[in-house]
Amino acid sequence: MQKSSIKDLLTKKNILLLIGLLLLVLFFYLLERHITVEFIKPIILSFGIFTPIAFISLTALTTVVAFVAAPTFWVAGMWIFGEKWGLIYVYIGNYLGHIINFLLVRRWGEPIIRKIGGDKTIKKTKALLKILNLKNFTIIRFLGGPPTDPLSLAAGLTKITIPQYVIISLFGFIPNTILTYYFIYFLTFERYTLMTVVVTSITIVDYAASILYPLYAFHKMKKDVN
Repeated sequence: MQKSSIKDLLTKKNILLLIGLLLLVLFFYLLERHITVEFIKPIILSFGIFTPIAFISLTALTTVVAFVAAPTFWVAGMWIFGEKWGLIYVYIGNYLGHIINFLLVRRWGEPIIRKIGGDKTIKKTKALLKILNLKNFTIIRFLGGPPTDPLSLAAGLTKITIPQYVIISLFGFIPNTILTYYFIYFLTFERYTLMTVVVTSITIVDYAASILYPLYAFHKMKKDVN
């Protein structure tokens, strides 16, 4: 990193924001050790008419704080808001959380990735970064699956613009969120049904594709170079 970049990072405003983020990470780490659906529901409902906003905000933060179990919040949303509105609020929260991750990395670069997710996340991010042009970003975003979180972080290190990221993610998260949501929904509420088998099968295929496509793109890139 260049000296000017380091100097920019060490401004008073940035230091305070980083301290705030670290405190937030610590809070969620301690909270996660006691998180259950039964624990979450009364907390979210305590916000009254602002319950949807509270749920969306917490769902977004589970994306930023990598070790918090997002599915637990999703199930809580299903119980509180029902199937339809639970899906809508989960989508909004998930979408906003990934925008936050992208903007954090765009602002502070690789160091913030290590703060958020540790060395393991850094490795995943760097692996995706090798193949991350606009085309591959779009395809991987629509596929979703395991690369979803590191993809948002890696995109922050590329030349992908904020409008491009926001628009592609707006549509790209729709199929993945619906699929993951109903995978969790059927396993939670309708475990022994034909739809559970169908949704689970589609989810497995999608997850496999989301892992295999980056490998294919990397192989193709090496082949083109040679």
